[in-house]
Amino acid sequence: MGIYAHMEINESQGHKDPSDHVIIAHALTEHLPLISSDTRFELYRKQGLDLIVNKK
Repeated sequence: MGIYAHMEINESQGHKDPSDHVIIAHALTEHLPLISSDTRFELYRKQGLDLIVNKK
């Protein structure tokens, strides 16, 4: 399997969850909206993340 895309995102305020980084990078690379109730994802809007907040 080859590499489809490579992207580096800036960790926002100590957010170090690698699984979240994969999800965020995928949404940014594919220009997809991301639906999540995780409030830390808000920190990535300034990097271009199209976030739809799912309120619990």
